[in-house]
Amino acid sequence: LLKEEEARVAKETALAEEAARQAEAERLLKEEEARVAKETALAEEAARQAAGKRAVAKEAAQAATQHVLQLASANARAHLQAEAARAAEVARREEEQRRAAERDLAREAAHSSCNQVVEVARQAADKHLQTEAEAARQREAEQLAREEALAAEAARIADAERHAAELAVAV
Repeated sequence: LLKEEEARVAKETALAEEAARQAEAERLLKEEEARVAKETALAEEAARQAAGKRAVAKEAAQAATQHVLQLASANARAHLQAEAARAAEVARREEEQRRAAERDLAREAAHSSCNQVVEVARQAADKHLQTEAEAARQREAEQLAREEALAAEAARIADAERHAAELAVAV
């Protein structure tokens, strides 16, 4: 009877030890699952923060690009306006010179009583006016060519800056 009792106690002890091992294994498993869940949450939070930083950086790049484009556009306009002002000043001076030449020719014709001198002056005036008209056409053509070149340059600059801005935004 004593042996049966000892065998029963030994069996119960073994069962209790096995239950304790299983409980410890379950506790360790739950701790590991909790640790993995915590690390996963931390990784997800880090990913959200990184995405937020990328979004802020992208917005900053877009704002900087917009600012650069506005500055470039303003610079191109100012350059074109300055070139137009210079061309207008040149045209004004040329017109003053032409009028002065016409006045000189008219004064010569008025002081001369000789028909021959008047005829020579008239022919000279015609030739001068033709030369001036041709020179004015030439100046207009050159001015138009300069303006077209400036417009093409401004468009090239704007395209290059737009391309740089697109590259900056793409980064």
